Amino acid sequence: MSSAWTSRLRHTFGLRLALWYAAIFVGSSLALITLTYFLLSAALQQYDREIIQTTLVEYATAWRRGGEPAVAAAIRRHQAAVGYEPLFVRAVGPLGAVAYLNAPEGWSEFDLSQLTTPELSGQQRWATLRTSRGHSLDVLTARLSDGTLFQVGKSTARRTDLLRRFRTVLLLDFVLLAVIGLAAGATFTSSALQPLRALVRTVRQIMKTGRIDGRVSARDTGDALDELSLLFNAMLDRIQSLINGMRGALDNVAHDLRTPMMRLRGMAESALQGPQDPATLRAALEDCLEESDRVVTMLSTLMDISEAEKGIMNLKSESTDIVSLVRDVADLYQYVAEDKGVRAQLAPGGGR
Repeated sequence: MSSAWTSRLRHTFGLRLALWYAAIFVGSSLALITLTYFLLSAALQQYDREIIQTTLVEYATAWRRGGEPAVAAAIRRHQAAVGYEPLFVRAVGPLGAVAYLNAPEGWSEFDLSQLTTPELSGQQRWATLRTSRGHSLDVLTARLSDGTLFQVGKSTARRTDLLRRFRTVLLLDFVLLAVIGLAAGATFTSSALQPLRALVRTVRQIMKTGRIDGRVSARDTGDALDELSLLFNAMLDRIQSLINGMRGALDNVAHDLRTPMMRLRGMAESALQGPQDPATLRAALEDCLEESDRVVTMLSTLMDISEAEKGIMNLKSESTDIVSLVRDVADLYQYVAEDKGVRAQLAPGGGR
């Protein structure tokens, strides 16, 4: 149950992290694509308006020099050039009468009455004519020195078509980037969570087998997950050291208790096999009680050590007979010393 829940949590966290990676990547790509589209749209609009302004200056100059024939000749020269786009050209006299008009076929749908008239001589003004079908015409109007309003316009159909195709390309690019973002997010998440998965596998193996000799492989990347793996390995090393120390302590305790217990058993057997007089039995019982007291003292000492290590031992300051304490310690470790062939002896004046 716990393992299944941990697995679901891990997969959910990984999925969310992958989605965050993908969302940041796709969002950044979308922002870049949108910015690119608006910059391109503004650049194309600026390019069209520069063409209109340049053409207006040229046609207005031709109008002042030769009137309608000069403008018509200039238009024919432009029509013969490669890449020519049809332009709207109109000259309106001071009294409002149209003195010249050049409008390509199919542009009759534009309502020319929408064009505003500058109030001051020499002022230029932009206007945009739109039709019900979504077409538009950018027109620049300028008043000449003789009072004539000269107007040059350019259809936005080509620019609109170019932007429409560019939007299609950008849409395809966005879909491709979204797929790449999801794949990259999943890849980056899998790589980032690899130490965490290794940690989970190690913990699951320890819980399954009870052995703590397994360790998490560290990649030496210095990131937080790698540091977590190193700390986990250090914790396992510490636990292993404590367990080994506990096992050694248990072995020592078992060895230390074996000697007095064997002596106790030997005394009891000697008393049973020897003369059954009360004096002999009493002496054997006294020796057994003495050995039992030593065993109890040893166990009490071990319990005190355990409480001291746990920090729950209440210590009281009081006067102590150092000689008696040293004698008790010597008695406690007498059998261990004898078993190891070591002769324990107190300093002069200690009574032994």
